[in-house]
Amino acid sequence: MANIFPTLSSGSMQVRGTLANGAIAMYPTSLVFSYVTRVITFVNSSEQRWTVRNNLFGAVLEYRRLNGYDLSLLRNFFIQMKGSYVDAALLNTFSITIGGNTYNYCAFDQDTFDSVCDSAENYSTTLKIKQVRPN
Repeated sequence: MANIFPTLSSGSMQVRGTLANGAIAMYPTSLVFSYVTRVITFVNSSEQRWTVRNNLFGAVLEYRRLNGYDLSLLRNFFIQMKGSYVDAALLNTFSITIGGNTYNYCAFDQDTFDSVCDSAENYSTTLKIKQVRPN
């Protein structure tokens, strides 16, 4: 896995400990872990459930007050990874480390890279990522 999510000069997204220690992330983040399960329902309405595969990671990264250089790093990486396109050999996936955990085989979950210019040449953008197979 040669593709690694870029580190920004103004700081990359980092998770700092628990809620009691202050802010969870440098930027607002939504983390998701999804599972695929199967359910059998019996005649007496009881159920049996089990997981089919390990959990997959997903995240929404919201960046605020980025300078133009950091925005260009994110945009160029998005273009290099071809948006949400994933080839069959998983060659255009990337790795991202959040809270000390490295998630491999990630791809973007959007086809367009949109940004907004705030005052004083600061930019905002939101990136959705998903894991396409377990580590």
